[in-house]
Amino acid sequence: MDENAGPARNRTDTEARIISAVRTILARDGFPALNITAVAAEARVDKVLIYRYFGKIDDLLAAFGRSADFWPTVDEVIAPDNDHLPAEDRLIGFFDRYVEALRSRPLTIEILAMEVNIANPLTAALDQAREDWGVEVAKRLGGGTEFDIVEMNTAVALVSAGIQFLLIRARRTPVFSQIAIATDTDWVVVRQHLAWLSRRLVAVPPSQSALTRGGDLHDQT
Repeated sequence: MDENAGPARNRTDTEARIISAVRTILARDGFPALNITAVAAEARVDKVLIYRYFGKIDDLLAAFGRSADFWPTVDEVIAPDNDHLPAEDRLIGFFDRYVEALRSRPLTIEILAMEVNIANPLTAALDQAREDWGVEVAKRLGGGTEFDIVEMNTAVALVSAGIQFLLIRARRTPVFSQIAIATDTDWVVVRQHLAWLSRRLVAVPPSQSALTRGGDLHDQT
């Protein structure tokens, strides 16, 4: 029997409770209420454990930002057979999975909305966790294709930002720029449009576009 199994399991359980406490406080009270004392009280642990396991409050937020409870893992949004797919299908699969991953995390959408109006070291910690995630996603999607890492990262970032914006808007309005975004059926249509956009992105990689060559926008029509 592994003598360390008990302590290791206890630490894992305690870390999970602490991360869950962060989630609860953000959902209930927002960023202004988030601090080590509040998290310790919510998780019913000693503050010393939080410092020992995570570090300062911004380190704790970074850990929360990396947790699957808040943000999808890279494997969640990348198709299992990604490395054997053409770039077009990789992008289609990613955007499809990304939409569903965020829609299944309503608290994440609320936090993204909060971040628009609140900029501080805590939101910066979440930003950095997502930046690291985005770099890994771009590597996985672009590896072995005609896209380089910068091109793939830019394509993914721009479209992902649009998806996030629509999800945030969907909390308050059913339509944005004639795009219906209120229901599951609406999002099936949005995902179909994302598939069309993915095909267009792959058809003309940025490095081959008229803009990159110094051409005019009209040259691309």
